[in-house]
Amino acid sequence: MVDITPLRPVKIGVPASKTLKMKEERQPLLVGNTDPINDTRESNLDTMIHLLKGNIGTGILAMPDAFMNAGLVLGTVGTLFMGIVCTHCMHILVNCAHELCRRLQVPSLSFPQVIEQAFLTGPTRLQRFSKHTRLLVNTFLVITQLGFCCAYFVFVAGNLQQVYEQYFHKISGIWYFVVLLFPMILLNWVKNLKYLTPASLIAAILTVTGLSITFFYILHGLPRTNTVKMFATWSRLPLFFGTAIYAFEGIGVAASKY
Repeated sequence: MVDITPLRPVKIGVPASKTLKMKEERQPLLVGNTDPINDTRESNLDTMIHLLKGNIGTGILAMPDAFMNAGLVLGTVGTLFMGIVCTHCMHILVNCAHELCRRLQVPSLSFPQVIEQAFLTGPTRLQRFSKHTRLLVNTFLVITQLGFCCAYFVFVAGNLQQVYEQYFHKISGIWYFVVLLFPMILLNWVKNLKYLTPASLIAAILTVTGLSITFFYILHGLPRTNTVKMFATWSRLPLFFGTAIYAFEGIGVAASKY
């Protein structure tokens, strides 16, 4: 995603005497007849691979634990509901980004810039909060993505430790993090997601393979439904909610792929 400096909005109902001045202020940002939908930097296949990898990750392996915390009925209904809500919110974000790109005639906007420009071009009483909302979204994104990346790091290190100790001797867990640090840094140096498509494709294939093997063992010897809780206690619902959101959340990927 190209980082664009804060933009000046197009104000509706501006007197004709100020129109020329506004155009001059926005002139450096004009990019001809830019259409963000047709300005594709990656193929549809690349985008689909990144979306699959971004939405189907380690979180889905924790969904059995989420169902245990919610119960069979509430877990099924709650998972479907949150999946619909997450998908709907991603559609809203992408549609807003397309509309704002057309208004401002820029090729793309980042997630925080979409929020800022939405406030700047919205009702007058909300325009003064534009910078605050941009800062708030940036803060939430940093906290969320940092938490996800830490969870992924721990997940990979834990699995490597189990495999290594199965065939070799035990070593301190810190060494697995040290070994993973170098390839993780190399992957983060790649700023263009187009070049990460092969890595995402391999990761998606391995994830689907792992899920298939996991479900093969899970579906053998299932308990009777009358022995499973239909509804869990209220105190365990936050655990279900957090795990399900962790499995479904992909707004950061969607915002960078529209």
